[in-house]
Amino acid sequence: MRKLIAIINEHYNRKDTVQNLSNKLNRDSIKYKEVEEIADLLGYKIEFKPKD
Repeated sequence: MRKLIAIINEHYNRKDTVQNLSNKLNRDSIKYKEVEEIADLLGYKIEFKPKD
């Protein structure tokens, strides 16, 4: 998770911490925009598909 935070901070010019991200995940309070940013930096996209 430290590498991810370092990438986020460098790319978005922020000062997030591992503790901050961990707290958001544990409290279920992470914003969709933050999840999108993380997915993008990791080379993924979020896609909504209908259930089969």
